[in-house]
Amino acid sequence: MHILVTGGTGFIGGAVTRHLLSRGDQVTILARSAGKAAAAAALGARVALGDVRDPASVALAAARCEIVIHAAGVPRPASWRIFRLVHVQGTRNVIAAARAGGARRVVHVASQAVIFSGVDLLDMQESDRYPTRFIDPYSATKAEGEQAALSENGRGGLEVTSIRPAVVWGRGDTTVLPIMARLARSPMGIPMCGDGKNFEATTHIENLVQAIVLAIAAPAAPGRAYLIGDAFRVGWKEFLARQVEAADVRPRFTRIPKSLALPAAWMLDNAATMLALPVSLARFGLWNSMTSRIITSTRARDELGYLPRIGFAEGIADLHAWVQEIGGAAALMRGAGRGIVMQSPATISRSADASHR
Repeated sequence: MHILVTGGTGFIGGAVTRHLLSRGDQVTILARSAGKAAAAAALGARVALGDVRDPASVALAAARCEIVIHAAGVPRPASWRIFRLVHVQGTRNVIAAARAGGARRVVHVASQAVIFSGVDLLDMQESDRYPTRFIDPYSATKAEGEQAALSENGRGGLEVTSIRPAVVWGRGDTTVLPIMARLARSPMGIPMCGDGKNFEATTHIENLVQAIVLAIAAPAAPGRAYLIGDAFRVGWKEFLARQVEAADVRPRFTRIPKSLALPAAWMLDNAATMLALPVSLARFGLWNSMTSRIITSTRARDELGYLPRIGFAEGIADLHAWVQEIGGAAALMRGAGRGIVMQSPATISRSADASHR
């Protein structure tokens, strides 16, 4: 099967690419630089240089692909303009290119953030409505991008489904873990509002890969969105502490009064918005740290056959092993392992088995 993966040098797209290559698929990744894509090319992926914001390069990459997995996104602070260009216009470009290139299905990778507005979500369901008002550009544009994708389902024979992971973690995390490790080592430590006992919905990267692969062929998937979570529940503070420990960094937290944190986060984000600068996502992070989210993934289980295989202890052990493989905490915080990390065939096979057993 010929599959295009956008965001193929990132955390999620890279893991998907490795799995698809390990099972024998022909994989093309859309990458903005040849350097970041070198490891994927060494594993056997075809590299198409381009950007989801550029319709022409997306069209060339998608030509003659049967499946498109759209995992490109902006996981870090950016301006509203960049968030919209990537999450909304980029998604439209990918859908148009998939249809023109003859693909039969697009699996769009969204986020649980599409239904997050800063309140507890103790029984998250796909039937939950999008908020009328979002608190940050990441959530707002991910929601708009998902709606744009799903609205195209069935047009010109193209099938579209959307996968909504929670906080993605595990081997290859060059997004959240390095930031948390740096904060833990800083004089302040990881800032925290509240006692940290609120539940955090999580999605181990191998569980997410399993869901994405299942969505490629599931008959019920077209036109549907699926919340994808792990099978365990964990508190926000424990979740971060155990990951930081896995990176060989002592977890340190600093309690910040809500009366100070809320106005500071509001000012940071709004000042950036008014000046068209990168938004720090301070409000998003703050309200995530003070509220609970619980996902049961019932629809994914019933319609995709999704059963999360990686538990918390196993995932933490594998995360520690990966940090050691790339050179330890110092290498992680320098950005080592960005993009697709070269892995031994044994490691790739283990990942593939975890998605099918």
